[in-house]
Amino acid sequence: MVKHLLTLACATAALSVGATSVVDYTIDYSTYTEFPFYVMGYTPTFSDGVMKASYPGEWYQFFAADGYSLNSVYTYTVTVKVKSSKAGSIGLNVGWGWGDGEQINSSMNVTTEWSEQSVDFHNVGTASAANVVMQPGTFDGDLEFAWLKVSHEDTSLDPALQCMIADNLPQDATLNVWDCCAQYNFPSAVEAGTYTLKYDVYGLENGTGSIWGTVSDAGWYGGGDFDITANKWTAVSKTFTTDGPMTMLQFVFGGKYTGKTLYFDNISLTKEGSTENLIENSDFKTADLGHWSRPSWLKYDLFVGNGPANTLGIGEIEADANAAPAYYNLQGLRMPEGNLPAGIYIKVTGSKAEKVAIR
Repeated sequence: MVKHLLTLACATAALSVGATSVVDYTIDYSTYTEFPFYVMGYTPTFSDGVMKASYPGEWYQFFAADGYSLNSVYTYTVTVKVKSSKAGSIGLNVGWGWGDGEQINSSMNVTTEWSEQSVDFHNVGTASAANVVMQPGTFDGDLEFAWLKVSHEDTSLDPALQCMIADNLPQDATLNVWDCCAQYNFPSAVEAGTYTLKYDVYGLENGTGSIWGTVSDAGWYGGGDFDITANKWTAVSKTFTTDGPMTMLQFVFGGKYTGKTLYFDNISLTKEGSTENLIENSDFKTADLGHWSRPSWLKYDLFVGNGPANTLGIGEIEADANAAPAYYNLQGLRMPEGNLPAGIYIKVTGSKAEKVAIR
């Protein structure tokens, strides 16, 4: 296959991004033996590799998923592999509360054969910890569920621009710093030690933010402030020591930053003496928040989307004026010689640097 190199000025048409299917949440019920969610008057059972529910003689409902993020700009699809002892229809509820704009109801068909049933949900309110509630109601068939998936179609994401976006932030300088924050919940507690946190941040206004962490049984510790420069990516590096296991990392900016939007990219956390990055999906090329969320009582939007082009680190690249062109990815890492995968790169020839697309 011949690959064509285009400068971005000439490649607008070639860089259009098609629809991207983003999986926000999956659960395989065969991995459970007990009900893992909040009980709302009825508890499903688990056997033969499936979750089972039967009519208890009165209207009933139960959680089928919990703890994923919703962004009100997307249409979400809930897909379930389900089987019933009789054909019929059951209700579904998606959202994070029971008020207007917080949840939406729909229905799903079930048959006597295993089938994958999908239901679309539009304009659900943004949330960092949403759920799916099955509502069989008075349907008297015996239900079996193999797995469930929540996904959405994103037609706008450009992998070269993806970052974490905190949007529609309250513009109120009197807020407490903890009234706006983006938090990363570690899958397992990070042991005590000295760590270096690096990330890039971009704001629409000048301001500051802070780094906080949660230490098990020891409250909060402060990791120091960071500057936010209007309309410019800024690289931040903070080294700190925690005396106990750390369960959560927070960027807090309530009252310190009064702009509407913040962008974060290239987040890494490494322990002294190690190069392992403890932050998953640190460049947000996987189009979901993963372990990132905002506390449920906060009403701003936190999601993965397109941000300003970020070429931090490229200015530090040295190149001989007579050298052959060298190619770097958008994180400033030099790419191996030879055929490059399709994508967007920085081409450096001598002292000249330009962004190019290879397709």
